[in-house]
Amino acid sequence: MAAVEPPDVTYTPNLPQSLITSGALSDAQLENIIYAGQAHEKKLADGRRRGYFIGDGTGVGKGRQISGIILDNFRNGREKAVWFSVNKDLINDAVRDWTALGGSKEDFIDFSKINPKKHRRIQREKGILFGGYPALREQKEARLKLLQDWLGEDFDGIIAFDEAHKMSNTEGKKGKRGKAKPSETALAAIEVQKAFPNARVLYVSATGASDITEYGYLQRLGLWGKGTAFNDFNDFMTKVGSGGLAAMELAARDMKAMGSYMARSISYDDVKYDTLQHDLTPMQTEIYNTMSKAWQTVLQNINSALEITGQNLNGKARGNVMSNFYGMQQRFYDQIITSMSMPTVLEDIRKELDNGRSVVIQLTKTNQASMDRSIAKNAEAGGDLENLDLTPSDALIQMVEKSFPVALYEEYTDEDGKQKSRPVTDGEGNAVLDKRAVKMRDNLIENLKMMKVPDGPLEMLFDTFGEENVAEVTGRTRRVVYRLQDDGSRKRTIVRLNEKNKVADTNAFQDGKKRILVFSEAGGTGRSYHADLTAKNQQQRVHYLLQPGWNASAAVQGFGRTHRSNQASAPIFRLVTTNVMGQKRFTSTIARRLDQLGALTKGQRQASGGIFSEKDNLENPIAEEALSRYYRQVECPRPLCIRHGRQRYYRIC
Repeated sequence: MAAVEPPDVTYTPNLPQSLITSGALSDAQLENIIYAGQAHEKKLADGRRRGYFIGDGTGVGKGRQISGIILDNFRNGREKAVWFSVNKDLINDAVRDWTALGGSKEDFIDFSKINPKKHRRIQREKGILFGGYPALREQKEARLKLLQDWLGEDFDGIIAFDEAHKMSNTEGKKGKRGKAKPSETALAAIEVQKAFPNARVLYVSATGASDITEYGYLQRLGLWGKGTAFNDFNDFMTKVGSGGLAAMELAARDMKAMGSYMARSISYDDVKYDTLQHDLTPMQTEIYNTMSKAWQTVLQNINSALEITGQNLNGKARGNVMSNFYGMQQRFYDQIITSMSMPTVLEDIRKELDNGRSVVIQLTKTNQASMDRSIAKNAEAGGDLENLDLTPSDALIQMVEKSFPVALYEEYTDEDGKQKSRPVTDGEGNAVLDKRAVKMRDNLIENLKMMKVPDGPLEMLFDTFGEENVAEVTGRTRRVVYRLQDDGSRKRTIVRLNEKNKVADTNAFQDGKKRILVFSEAGGTGRSYHADLTAKNQQQRVHYLLQPGWNASAAVQGFGRTHRSNQASAPIFRLVTTNVMGQKRFTSTIARRLDQLGALTKGQRQASGGIFSEKDNLENPIAEEALSRYYRQVECPRPLCIRHGRQRYYRIC
C-alpha cells in the first residue's frame, strides 16, 4: 500500500491552526481529514455523494480523526453529525477525542436515550448524535424516521460508521449447512445510507473485511454500479473473489489510488513476538486421552442410537445431530487445551510481574453459560459453592442431553413414491421416544459426570492471583471467586458484574492498582490497555494471546488494545500454544483469515504483524500438496475414492 500514491491534494480543511501546531492532530491524522474532505466534495456517477474509508490500524487514533472531520464540517456550517459505533458505552471515548480538539461534551446527543415511542423528534438544533449499532437495528423504522426528521432529506453533513466491520454481513454468511440471513445491523446501515444520498458518509475500521463478500456495506466508494467495471455488488464480489488474494490486494490498492481509502498502521518495529508452549504433563496426557475416548464413546452411542430410532434414514435429522456433535467437540477441545496450558501461563505471568511488566490476556470464551447452569443446579440441590463445578465438562453433557437421538422415526412412502422417514408421534402430537436410546443417553451422561476435567482459564487466573490483582473486561455478568473471610479463611463468593465494573477495572489497570488484565471480544474493541504516556501505569505490556478464536477481525482488534499511539513502550505479543498437534487446526484457521483480512484492508497479507507466520496457515498450496502425497503413499487393502478440492480424487482407507 505504501507504494501506491493517493491523488494530489486539492482540499483545505477548516481547522484551527492551534490544533496542528500543538500536536492535537498529528500529520498522519490530518492526512485522512484532508482526503475525507476531498472525497466528500465529489459525487458518484449515480448522483450520490462519494464516501471515504479510514482503514488505519488499531491505535493510530481513528476517533481523533472522526472528530477532526466533524469539526471541519461544523466550521463550514454543517453543524449536525451522526456517529455510530459498536455500542453506546463508547460515547465516553468519542467525547474524549472531541473535547481534545476543543469541542464540548454538551455537543453530544445520546441516541440510546431517545425512545421512539416517547420522543417524536430530536429536540436539539445541532450537535453530534451518537449511537451504538444495537440502537440502529432496534426499532429500525422508527429510529430511521427520527433521523430523517432531524437531519432532513438533503442532509449533507457527516454520518460516520465507526468500527464499520460490524456492518459487513450484508449478504448472509455461507456455511456448510447453507446460507444464513444478513445481519439486521448491516441492513439497517444500508437503509441509512439510502435515506441520505447527499450525506458525507465516513466508514472507519481497522478490520473492514476478512472476505470479499463482506464489502457490501461500502455503498459510497464507487466500487460497483454506474460508471464502474461492475454492474452491482454481486458482479464485483464474483469477479474479484475469483481472483483470490492477489485480486483482493489490488482492490484495496485501487481504493487508495482513487482517493477513497487510506490504511496506515503504527510502527511494529519495537514490538516483540514469541511463543509460549506448554507441554502436557503425563497426568494431563492421561486426562486428554480419557476425554478423547469419551468422545469416541459418545460418537459410537450416537451412531447406534441413530440406527435404533431410525433417524439414520432421515438426512436432515442425522445432519443436525452430527453438526451439533462436531461443533461442540471443536468448542470443547478449544477450551480444554486452553485450560491445560494455564499452569505454564500462570508461571510465566509471575516471572513477568517480577520483571516489572504488566500483563494483558486475550481470550474468546468465558464459559458464562456453563457457569450459570452450574450455579443454578447447585442452588436447586442446596449445594455449597465450594463444590461448584466450573469445568467445561458441562458443555459435553449438555450436548448429549439436548442432541442425543432418542426420538423414534418411521419410514413412509410420499406421493412421488419415494422412501422417506419422519418422527413418530402419539395421539396428542408429542414425539415418541425410544426407550433403548433414552437408556443409552442416561447411562452415557452418568459416565461423563465421572470424567475429570480441568477448571476454566478464568477461574484458574482468579484463584491464583485473586480478584484484587486481576482486572476483567469481558461479557460476563457474574463470576465466582475466593474472598478472604474475617476468620482468615477463603470462601467462594458470587460477584455481580456490570459496565461500571469494566470501567473501574480498566482504570485500576491503567493506574497500576491491578497489573493483570484479561479481556474477551466484549472488551476487545475501542478500549485502551497500552502503556499510555498519560497513564500512571507505564510498564511494558506482555500481551498473551491465550485464545485466538475464529474471528480475524476480533483478533486484530485485540492486538490493538496494547499497541497504540502515545505509548511509553511497545508490547510483547506472546502466542500461547501446546504440544497437542490438533491445536494447529485452530491456529491455521485464524492465520488464513488474517491473510485474507490483510489482503482486503491493507493490500498485503500480513495483518497480524508477526504473531502468525506462513507456516501457521495449513490451508495453502504447499499443505494441499503434502496432503495429496500422503494420500498417494498410503497403502490400503480396501481403498476408498474421495474428492479433495475441485478436481482431485484420492484413494484412501
